[in-house]
Amino acid sequence: MKKQKQKILMQEISWIILVLVLVVGASLILNKVNHYYETRSPINSVLASTAEDSIIDTSQSNFQTTTQISSLLKRGYVGDYFISVPFNPNVEPAVVKIKEAPKVLGVKVEKKPYQAELVWKTTNVINIAPGKRITFEAKFKNTGTETWYNSGDHFIALNVTNPPGRASTFRDIFWPQYYRPAIMKTEVVKPGETGLFRFALTAPDKADEYVERFGLVAENLIWIEDGDLEIAMRVGNPKPYFQARKVKQAYQDITIEPGKSITFRVDFENTGSQTWYRDSAHFIALNVTDPPGRESIFRHIFWPQDYRPAIMKTEVVKPGEIGRFEFALQAPEAPGVYTEKFNLVAENLTWINGGYLEIPIIVAVKPEPVAEVQGEPDIRVGLYPTSSAVKITGNGQYEVRDTNNKLIGTYNKNVISTINYNANNNSYRLSVSGVKKTSSLPLRFIPKKNTILQLTNFENRPAWNAELNDNRFRGILEIRYAESTDRLWVINELPLESYLRGVAEAGNENDEDYLKALMIAARTYAMYHIQTGTKHDDENFTVDATYDQVYRGYGFELRAPNITQAILDTEGEMVTYENEIVVTPYFSQTDGRTRSWEEVWAGGPYPWLVSVPDPACQGMELLGHGVGMSAYGARAMAEDGEGYKDILQYYYTGIAIEKIY
Repeated sequence: MKKQKQKILMQEISWIILVLVLVVGASLILNKVNHYYETRSPINSVLASTAEDSIIDTSQSNFQTTTQISSLLKRGYVGDYFISVPFNPNVEPAVVKIKEAPKVLGVKVEKKPYQAELVWKTTNVINIAPGKRITFEAKFKNTGTETWYNSGDHFIALNVTNPPGRASTFRDIFWPQYYRPAIMKTEVVKPGETGLFRFALTAPDKADEYVERFGLVAENLIWIEDGDLEIAMRVGNPKPYFQARKVKQAYQDITIEPGKSITFRVDFENTGSQTWYRDSAHFIALNVTDPPGRESIFRHIFWPQDYRPAIMKTEVVKPGEIGRFEFALQAPEAPGVYTEKFNLVAENLTWINGGYLEIPIIVAVKPEPVAEVQGEPDIRVGLYPTSSAVKITGNGQYEVRDTNNKLIGTYNKNVISTINYNANNNSYRLSVSGVKKTSSLPLRFIPKKNTILQLTNFENRPAWNAELNDNRFRGILEIRYAESTDRLWVINELPLESYLRGVAEAGNENDEDYLKALMIAARTYAMYHIQTGTKHDDENFTVDATYDQVYRGYGFELRAPNITQAILDTEGEMVTYENEIVVTPYFSQTDGRTRSWEEVWAGGPYPWLVSVPDPACQGMELLGHGVGMSAYGARAMAEDGEGYKDILQYYYTGIAIEKIY
C-alpha cells in the first residue's frame, strides 16, 4: 500500500515537472517573439506605453505616439510599425501624423485574396461646427478573390491607421471600438461586388482643419490592400484649405470696340493653407461662372477651354504668395454693356472661395471727339472735396499748369501725378516720378488732343456694380482750395455738351423722347446756374456732381450711347419763359401731383413751376422734392407716344423750347 502511494506521488511530481517545463518553454518562446518584433521596430521607449490601451494625449505633448506592439499583435494586426516625429514648435498638429510601415503578414501571397477599391464616399471635406456629429458613408468594391463577410472570425471592418490601434480624433460614442468606426454593413460581398460602411463622426471641440485616415481589415487576418479612406474635416471657421484674395487687376472695367481683343491680367493671393500648382491633378485655373461650364461670349481662340480663359501662369504659389492669371478677351460684334464673371478652381476638386473676378465690359465704337459748338459755355463741376492726396493720370499726354496758365510740366500717358495741399503755407506740391515741384497757385491738368484724365485714387463705384469705377473725365481737372469753406476740391471743367454726356440721371434703355426731355431739362438747369453763378461761387465751381445733378463722367458716357444721341439730337435746346433761360428742377415721382416752387422752397412765385396733375403716379409715394418734371410721369408720357416738347411743356407751364446755341 505504501509502495502504491509512493508511485502515485512520483507520477504527480512528474506531471508537475512536465507542466513547469512547458510553461517555462512557452514563456521563453513568447519573449523571443516579442524581442524579435520590438527590435525590428525603432520605438522610442519614452513613447511606448506599457498598458495595452494606453494612448498618450498628443494635444498636450510635442510628441506623436502609438500603442505598444504587443497590443497590436493581440488585436490581430501583424506588421512592422515605426514612429516618425517631425516636430514644429510653431505648428500644433491637428491630426497624429505618423508614417505607417507596409502591413506585412510574413506569408507570401501571390493572388492577393484581399484587395479593395474605394468607389464612393459622402464627401471629400466635411464642414461642421465644433462638437457636432455627422453620419458618413463609404463604399468599397471587393477586387480580391476572397468573399467578405460582416461576421465570423475574419469579418471586414474599417479601422484607423497612421498609426493603427489609436483612438481617433473623430471618435463617436457609437463606434464598436475606439479605433474602429464601423464593421461592414453589407452581410456578404463577393469578388466584384460592393460593400457599404456607415458610421458617425464627432467633430473635435477645437476649430481647425483635420484629416483622418482609415483602412479596411479582415479581422485577425490582414489589412486589405487599397482599402484606404481619407476624410478631411473643417471644424468651426478655420483658415480654409483653398482660399484666395484678389490683389490686383489690369483694368477695373474695359471699353473695347466690337470684334477687338485685349489682354487682361489679374493677381490673386493664396490666403488658404494649401499650396497652388500650375501642373498637378488639381491645378489652379480661372473658369467662367454664374453659371459655370458655359461658353463665354468673350472667348478668345487662345483660351484652353470654352469656359476657361487661363490656367495659373505662376508655377507654384505657397500660402501668402501671389499667383498671376493672364488671358485674352475678344469682344462680341454686338455693342452693349456686359459683365463677365470668373472664379478660381482647383481642378477636379473645388471652387476657391475669394477667387471671384467680375469684369464690366463696354463694347462700343470709340466716341468721336466732342465738336466745339459756337456759343457753348464751359461748366465747372465740383467732383468731391478731399483732405488726402490726389492722383491723376491720362490715357494720353497731358499738361500741368497753374491758374495763371504757367506751364509746370508735360507728361506722357499713364504717368501718375500726385498732388498734396499744404494748408500751413497755402501751397500745392506736385510729385511725378520722384520729381517734386511746388506752386502757390491751384494746379490744372489739361488733356492734350483726345486724352481722358483719370483720378486713380477716387472711388466712385455705382451701387449696382462695384466692379465699375467712374473716375475718368473729359476736360480739365483742377485742384483748388476754397478758403470760405476750408475744403480742398477736385473740379472738372469742360464744355456744357460734354458735361451732359456724363449726367447719370437716367438709364440708357429709356424711351428716346423721355431722354431728350430730360437732357433739355438738365442742360437748362446747368445753363441757369452758369448764368447766375451764385450757387457754389464761394467754392469756385458751378454745380456739384451729387446733389445738383448726378454726374459720373466718361465711364457713364461709354455705357449710355442713347443718352449721347439724345444730347446730339437736341444740341443747344433749352427751356425759356418769356425769352429767359429759367431754372428747371426735376425729381423721381409724385403722389399724383407736382408741387409749386413756393410749396417747397422760399421765394417765387415762378409761373412755370406750378402744381399739375401727375396721373401715372396716382397712389404712389412722393419721391423727391416734387417741383418741376416728374421722371416717372415723363417716362409714362413718352411710352404713350408724347413727344419730348409736349412732355416739357406739360410739367413746365407756359414755357418754350429754344435753341440757344
